[in-house]
Amino acid sequence: MAKILKPYEVLIDEDLAIEILNIPLTTVDDAPEPKTIGERVAAATRAVYEANEHLAKSPLANLLADTLMRRLKKRGIPSIQVQPDGSVILHVAYDEVDRPKMAPPPVARAKRNSTLPKIEALREEAQRQGVDISDLGQKRRAIHERLVTARDAKASTSSQNDGKPPSRLVDEATESDAPPAPAVRRRRAAPPAEDLDVDDLLQP
Repeated sequence: MAKILKPYEVLIDEDLAIEILNIPLTTVDDAPEPKTIGERVAAATRAVYEANEHLAKSPLANLLADTLMRRLKKRGIPSIQVQPDGSVILHVAYDEVDRPKMAPPPVARAKRNSTLPKIEALREEAQRQGVDISDLGQKRRAIHERLVTARDAKASTSSQNDGKPPSRLVDEATESDAPPAPAVRRRRAAPPAEDLDVDDLLQP
């Protein structure tokens, strides 16, 4: 039975390691900033994986790996790899099967217990509120958010009208509370000047 040789690994000289770590990346990471410990660990693991993927395609890293393997008098499939602690190693595999597995690690996601109502209850609530959710399909979270938005908008409108009677009642109250207009006393019209007698005016 043939002896199975384990891959050979050795730390690279510090100066060479610095040169490797200074190789620029050609890709831009658009991943969002991690907000939890699990997301940060997953991001760090993925960063190491992506760095090794880049080194595997780098002519400089491949030339250095082959040169170091020959100097160490080793035979196999060489590659330069970075480790999670930031160190740089020469990895020599003796078979294609022994090459380091670089499959991207799964992204750690925190399990959440959903507290959303069932889809049937959400649809009944939408019908009661008169909210159209036909475009949302089975998306419970999106349906729930739309219902909450509609409910908040309705509550805001109701609060603005609190303490304000309808305009019809305001008009009636204004008319009923207004003080009565003072009675107008009509004066008797003076007789025409030609009908007056001077003697009548001089009588006591």
